[in-house]
Amino acid sequence: MPNTHRLDPSDGKLVLTLHTNGGKIIGDSFGIKESLGHYSFWPNGGSDQPGCEVTRGISNILLEGLFTGLSNTIACSHRRATILVQFNESLLTTAQSMAYTCEDYEKFGEGQCGNCLANPNGCKPFGSWFDFWHQYQLPSNWSKPVNYFIDTTDSKPYTTYHHQMVVRTKPSFSSFPGYIKVTPIGEKRDAEQIKIDPGRVKPNSTYTYLIKVPKSLGIIDKALVRIKNDGIANSLVKAVGFQGESFNPMQVIEEIRFNFMSNEDLA
Repeated sequence: MPNTHRLDPSDGKLVLTLHTNGGKIIGDSFGIKESLGHYSFWPNGGSDQPGCEVTRGISNILLEGLFTGLSNTIACSHRRATILVQFNESLLTTAQSMAYTCEDYEKFGEGQCGNCLANPNGCKPFGSWFDFWHQYQLPSNWSKPVNYFIDTTDSKPYTTYHHQMVVRTKPSFSSFPGYIKVTPIGEKRDAEQIKIDPGRVKPNSTYTYLIKVPKSLGIIDKALVRIKNDGIANSLVKAVGFQGESFNPMQVIEEIRFNFMSNEDLA
């Protein structure tokens, strides 16, 4: 689409775009899947939003009538952009949602992008549209559009607490067919068990996972770990340890690290 028919970074000193219903062709959606501003935000991948499934159309029609229900169903994902901008999540939560740069949404969903300590532009607030962003000054070294990804829920406050889990294996064991199961133990509550199943657990490898929970876990400094080697009968072992420690009885795990991806004081 020509620049004259859409937003473009040259349209303002700071142009932010929020994509909730992008498609590759007109008619496929109400938006386009193209970075349009200095910073482009892509909640839930930028195409379809949670709670906007077509299957909900019947209940919408029954509750709201044919015209309104059908309209809300068709335009649900498109309208979510306005709702996300207008809603102030601080009214219902103490967390500040953060969006992260990544090669694409798929890699973000795999937990490959969850730490921006080394790169200040690696994450930005998703929200605070009328305070933080109103005062934000575009860096002088900005050269091209930057994409930020985040996942939200289907209802207010739309916040989901993100944690990046990084599992590194030791370099000195033979690869084996099997899997690793990790249950993060938080200060406030535990997360559900996570299964890392690469087919073969290999030495000197890094496995990532994006944890998404509706309530804060608090600080995660322990994890319950189970490892299964399909080549050895009754090989399931487990241990509880602190992140960063070599605590696995099979000497497979070098480190398990949890990066809290939302902005909240956990102390």
